[in-house]
Amino acid sequence: MILTGETTYAVSNELYLVRVLNGFDMCGSSLDNLAYVKSLYHILDDLKKISEDNVHELWTKGTCKEVELYEKCLKYIKFKKGISFGYYLELVNNALNANDGIYPHDIVHMCSDRLSISKTGLPSHELEEEVRKFFNKNVVISRKEIDEFTNHILKGGYRK
Repeated sequence: MILTGETTYAVSNELYLVRVLNGFDMCGSSLDNLAYVKSLYHILDDLKKISEDNVHELWTKGTCKEVELYEKCLKYIKFKKGISFGYYLELVNNALNANDGIYPHDIVHMCSDRLSISKTGLPSHELEEEVRKFFNKNVVISRKEIDEFTNHILKGGYRK
């Protein structure tokens, strides 16, 4: 889903994977679940290649691309009961959305466990505005910058 007129940001591979995983969780963030994030590094290149042009092959059970990526997912993403085809489909959708751009609301979502309204007093739309002020859209954002941003907000750096 491309948002017309909204700023997008470049992020490190780690934060890209956090964005993909956050598609599964509307309230929390995978930012500090390092094992979960690391489990996707083996399929990072595959996820980054997902686009409107090839997503249908990945959604269609039995196609070469679907079989190849699903088997990689089964091999590297380790849950007690394995992963379902539904999980795989949602992972593909999450990557497709991440590939459309990383927006301020995605960065707020990455920080959501650290910057809840009960800790900051800021609703998400205000945090999104702080993202726009804090980050340069021409610089790749990594965990270090996310840590600096959350510390800035938690220390009240947004207050006038």
